[in-house]
Amino acid sequence: MAVTINGTTGILAPDIGIDGTTLTVDAVNNRVGIGTSSPATTLQINESSNEATISLVNAGAKKTALQASTSFGSILYSYDSEPLIFSVSTGQSFSEKLRITSGGKLISQSTHSNGAVNESLRITTTGTYSSSNSLNSGPAISFGQFHGDYPTWTTAQVVGIRKGNNWHGDLAFYTNNGSSETDISEKLRIDSSGRVLLGTTSLIDSSVASNLQVASDFGPRFNIARSDTTTAVDNLIGAFDFYGNDSNGTYQNCARILAEADLDHGTDDKPTRLTFYTTPDGSATPTERLRINKDGVVLVGGTTVQGHGNMDDLQVGDASGNRGITISSGTSNFGTVAFGDSADGSGTDRYSGFVEYYHDDNSMRLGTVSSERLRIDSNGRVLVGPGAIATPKCGYAGIDISNYDYAIVMGGNDGNGNRANNAIKDGRFCGAHYTNAEEPVGIIRYSIGSTASEIHMGGGSSLINAATQLSFYTAANTTTTGGTERLRINSGGQVLINDTSLGNSRTDAPLQIETGGSGNALNLRARSSDDIYSYINFQNNAATQTAAEIYMLRSATNNAGNLVFGTANPNSSTPQKRMMISSGGATSLHVNSASHETFRFTTQALNEAKLIMQDASGNSDIVLNTGGTSWITGGLGIGGNSSANTIDEYEEGSYTPKIYAGTGTTEPSYNWRYGQYVRIGEVVHIWGTMGISGSMPSCSEAYIGNLPYNQLFDSNNFFHYTQLHGYTWASGYGDSGSETRLFIQSANGYGNKALIVNGSSKNHISNSMVGSGQRFTFQFSYVIG
Repeated sequence: MAVTINGTTGILAPDIGIDGTTLTVDAVNNRVGIGTSSPATTLQINESSNEATISLVNAGAKKTALQASTSFGSILYSYDSEPLIFSVSTGQSFSEKLRITSGGKLISQSTHSNGAVNESLRITTTGTYSSSNSLNSGPAISFGQFHGDYPTWTTAQVVGIRKGNNWHGDLAFYTNNGSSETDISEKLRIDSSGRVLLGTTSLIDSSVASNLQVASDFGPRFNIARSDTTTAVDNLIGAFDFYGNDSNGTYQNCARILAEADLDHGTDDKPTRLTFYTTPDGSATPTERLRINKDGVVLVGGTTVQGHGNMDDLQVGDASGNRGITISSGTSNFGTVAFGDSADGSGTDRYSGFVEYYHDDNSMRLGTVSSERLRIDSNGRVLVGPGAIATPKCGYAGIDISNYDYAIVMGGNDGNGNRANNAIKDGRFCGAHYTNAEEPVGIIRYSIGSTASEIHMGGGSSLINAATQLSFYTAANTTTTGGTERLRINSGGQVLINDTSLGNSRTDAPLQIETGGSGNALNLRARSSDDIYSYINFQNNAATQTAAEIYMLRSATNNAGNLVFGTANPNSSTPQKRMMISSGGATSLHVNSASHETFRFTTQALNEAKLIMQDASGNSDIVLNTGGTSWITGGLGIGGNSSANTIDEYEEGSYTPKIYAGTGTTEPSYNWRYGQYVRIGEVVHIWGTMGISGSMPSCSEAYIGNLPYNQLFDSNNFFHYTQLHGYTWASGYGDSGSETRLFIQSANGYGNKALIVNGSSKNHISNSMVGSGQRFTFQFSYVIG
């Protein structure tokens, strides 16, 4: 072996040892040892100070290099205290793969290729592979500090872990909790499916879509901060944006959650809102759907608070379109809106008031003081109170109120539902009209002022249609349905008691009473004090004057009653007693002066009027009768029951006599005519006088006519003659001799005229027997038919 020392080459022994262990050359094994006499490798350097150093210095180029081979191997070199560079050669060319800078940075290089990942650093394990010996284990990159003082201090670690019994791998991140140099624990993991587990080493959700899973003993939190120090209203503070991958591979925003400044921010003054966006069908632009503003007001479908300050915690809508809230419950369950004031989250005051819908029976329920008060059932019935709810009695869409106190109170002082104190109030209870567009029909209307309370049945207001009939029903017991109509007020204002239709006569009478089996129609009950009166008064339309009265004066000691009838004098409003029927049956009439008529008994048209006075046996002592079919056919009968005791009709009057020339209606001219009569029963007594002007028209017979009543035609029974008196007679005629005298024959076959005859033979007269300007005077009696 040749060795050159200080420029001199010499041949040495195969094994060279210098200074014992300072330098040893093992020619047999081709090894060199520095600091050791038994090198185990090609070059082994042992340094007693634990620092083995090889320095290769090029003073001119300021480079230090270590090269294993010029054709194949690695070169380590530094340049003027700059990085330590590790290169590898491919042939005669070297390329840098790793660098350690003077600042201690490690830089690894790989070949760049667009669209490809080129491995730059690999940390792996050794040993023999099996399917089970590397589960949950793998190489790590550890981070520490102050290696000289704390060589085992590990502050953090990144570990590549084989996960499962296949090629799956996880990347785990560890940090030191601070209790010791090596007290590290896993804080974050990226598993083989790309899911990030933060604060947990096991999956919270096994879905591969759960890309981020976070756990914490204290509850995980996400903190998003805006670093701008001058945040103004509407500035974004943080956001979560959700994207969908379109069919062309373009991501588009689908939904958003934003935190924004609701007003300008300042120190300790951060008014902020949260807004939630979704994207409607046919659009790629998210639209705000919900907002929680700085005051905690929740706005659904709107961005501006429009509710009242006392009721704006939740607002649905923005004053446009149809809006609603749906509570969807199970088919046998219920949904509730509750109103509570519980301070501790317990007790019934959590639902002091509530609105509930029960799907099992389709009922709506309202409660106060934590108890149900009102229910609307599936038939639309409104049931108020526990009794009505338990035993509903109303019909479809009816109202049932179980209350013995004030069941329904209605009325206010205006149409806006107000009820001011000390104000006139009005209220109406109505029924639907036959025509829906019409005003409802009034059932009860009340009006109250400071001095009067009025109740109107069936109308009384311009806001309602009036009823055309009011009917009142009663029943004999409490289990009778329908009942019997007892009283009716019809459209004409007539009051029908125990009747349902007007009779055929006197239909304008305001009161009609049908008596029952006993025949009693009306009872007037007097007040409870002694010696009292019961009045029926007849007044004028304005009720300012009483024209007549009927009243009963009753003695409280023996029940003796006097029935009194009174009328008022003209121009007086106070009736006076006119007739009284005493308790013993005696009737007395009273007039206020001798000239006044005491008693009148009349009928209408040809109807009979009777006044009968009978004894206890039914014998008529005095009968006054104007007609009819009784034994008295008209007149006055005294003391008996036969027609022989009849005093017939009496009548006085005047008439206009006529003289007829012949059997027809030819008359002369008259200067005057006068006539009077008295009728007593069937006998008429007449008086008459007339004066003709000029001569009598030519005739072979003449008559006195235009009698007040027709005479009976039976000449055999009623034939008689009455002399006709007068003056200015015709020549040879007068009233001095029997042959020349003129007579009136009353019964002659004509009902309304009497024949004029002359002489003892009583022949018809002719016109020659009546002088020009003749005056006649006569009186006679005849019987009427």
